[in-house]
Amino acid sequence: PALWAVTVSLAAVWSAAGVTPAAVVGLGGGEIAAACAAGALSLADGALLAAGQGRLLAEHDAAAHTARLDALREELTALAAGVTAGDGRVRMYSAVTGARLTADELDAEHWFRTLREPVRPGAAVKALLADGVDAVVELGAPAAPETATAVEEIAAADGRDVLVTTALRHGGPARPALLRTAAELWARGALVDWVALLDLRARPADVPTYAFQRRHYWLEVSAPAGDAGTVGLTAADHPLLAGAVELAGSGTALLTGRLAQATHPWLADHVVVDTVVVPGSVLLDWALYAGERLGCAQVAELALEAPLVLDPRSAVHVQVQAGPADDTGRRPLTVHSRPEPAAGEAAGEWTCHARAVVAPVPQGAVDTTGFRALAGAWPPPGAEAVEPAALYAELAAQGRAYGPAFRGLRAAWRSGDDLLAEVALPEEISATGQAFAGVHPALLDAALHARSAHEDAPGADDAQVWLPAAWHGVRVLDATGPRSLRVRLSDAARDTGAGQDGAGERALSLHLADATGRPVAEVRALTLRAAPAADFRRARDAGAPAPERSAART
Repeated sequence: PALWAVTVSLAAVWSAAGVTPAAVVGLGGGEIAAACAAGALSLADGALLAAGQGRLLAEHDAAAHTARLDALREELTALAAGVTAGDGRVRMYSAVTGARLTADELDAEHWFRTLREPVRPGAAVKALLADGVDAVVELGAPAAPETATAVEEIAAADGRDVLVTTALRHGGPARPALLRTAAELWARGALVDWVALLDLRARPADVPTYAFQRRHYWLEVSAPAGDAGTVGLTAADHPLLAGAVELAGSGTALLTGRLAQATHPWLADHVVVDTVVVPGSVLLDWALYAGERLGCAQVAELALEAPLVLDPRSAVHVQVQAGPADDTGRRPLTVHSRPEPAAGEAAGEWTCHARAVVAPVPQGAVDTTGFRALAGAWPPPGAEAVEPAALYAELAAQGRAYGPAFRGLRAAWRSGDDLLAEVALPEEISATGQAFAGVHPALLDAALHARSAHEDAPGADDAQVWLPAAWHGVRVLDATGPRSLRVRLSDAARDTGAGQDGAGERALSLHLADATGRPVAEVRALTLRAAPAADFRRARDAGAPAPERSAART
């Protein structure tokens, strides 16, 4: 029981650090802890098995994995009869047979066999290697070095370079060993939540214990500069929108903000036809945020009308305006921008970039049908890997150049008629800690790149470029802001009945889940449309400041 408690506790530590295993395997009694870590057994059932087996072995002085256990068969199977197993979150392999285990196989007879029969970890390790595992972490009390050596020898015999490490090590404190193992995994490409693992939360500092000397070296001001409240606005808790106001007597709400490459440098990593364009996922996030403030947390539809361009030498002012609600609670919404005028110059015209309708979230349970492929084993058995390595170079050649902040696609698979993907926020984004309305726009944009990684994706040429044009039925189910996602992209015509227009338009549906398979957001239909490349060049040239104005400002 003590070994079981140590192992499941270590598994919880790794989970809290953002490290999710691809598969688990337990040796002997360790298979109970492995089942708990995989989510196939509850902690209560795991504790029942571990404590009950330990008690029976102690009472009868019967050594495990020997014929002496046959006399305890009836008692051991009766103990396990009350345990219920389910489908785990990750794959689980048996150290008795080496085969992958299902919930139906985790019956009372199975738990007797794990104690009675010899442990054959070699077969399980070979199965893990065959499934692509390249890093193995041993959980539990500090293990003998021959365990790791055996795994390394099996991998070497197959010509595989596999990292083998342990969570706890002999002769030293536990935390340094944990951090060293996390660093080894991170160097191998595993996702590690360093903020959680190192407890990097901001802490208040103690004030000085001596009396303040009260000598001022700054000009006195009546209120902090840039405070939205000083101009009659309410501060907006959003990374890209600064203020909010309700227009008296009209039922209209307005959100305002200012964008520039200098103040939001990650947006400069989204380039279309040599033009920095604010991605449609940002405009969608604005609609979700505005709708949530007004009790309309679902974007029923959002159509993009014109690209929102960021010139490196100037800023733009943006307005997100929500109109009054109709009888059903739905509100119209628009997104406008105009270039920031230089001192002494008149303001330019407003350009409408998107029109949307936000609506209250319908009552009733969420339909989880579209999320089933994202729960359980990941990737699902039988999924065919799609190589994304050269994707971003190909997209750049097509006119869509993504910098580091938007290169979030980690892996992609074809599963039947669906595309599955795994995306994660690059370090350039995750380090900022900015919280959006649900899914970070850079993460949502990366989710669409899997479509381009597939060989059947719509192409592009010098005259046109494929981009999102309209969103329908967008709903955030978990607003905790995950840093990685599992993604399912499917034909919206099949899933929702939305149509598609041959070579000029494609419709997709998206289901997004976190690293454990829990639903995060859904898009019932997303229309991709071929836009003329000349539109972006015209928008770029129209938004750039005139040469003489730029020189005068310098």
